[in-house]
Amino acid sequence: EQRKRSNGGGAAAEEEEDPVAWRSTLREVTLAQKQAIRTALRAFQPWTSSPWVYSLMFAGMLALCILSIVYPARFISRLVNLGPTTNAAGRRKYLARACSHLSRELVLNDGFSRMEKEELAGALQFYLDEFHEADAAVRLGGAKGIRVGSDYRNKIHNEVMYG
Repeated sequence: EQRKRSNGGGAAAEEEEDPVAWRSTLREVTLAQKQAIRTALRAFQPWTSSPWVYSLMFAGMLALCILSIVYPARFISRLVNLGPTTNAAGRRKYLARACSHLSRELVLNDGFSRMEKEELAGALQFYLDEFHEADAAVRLGGAKGIRVGSDYRNKIHNEVMYG
């Protein structure tokens, strides 16, 4: 009766149906039908979406993550040395070029140099000392931030330099 009052009464309230009455017209799906549907859906399902593939891929990714942390840990001493060694090797290359340039200017002595003989000789001596220090640091270590020199840790370096 409250519906009739809220709707203003009359025939409109009587026409409304029970909201769950449609369920009585549906048929129940049997257990055998449910299993047949599952089997048919699995037949059309790609192999990549099966649980064993996900488990295998997860195990593989986990192994790769662990390996990417554990394997490089063996080379930490080399990695720590890499930056200073590269820097000193580049400095050694620059100093070798500077020494050759200053030597050429000192030998030519054609008057076109911006430096006098004494200045050239002093600069050459300075660059030679710096070159020997950088070379010793790269080869032997213990200077310029290099802990272990290339002579002690790199067989290929020794073959190229001394072989």
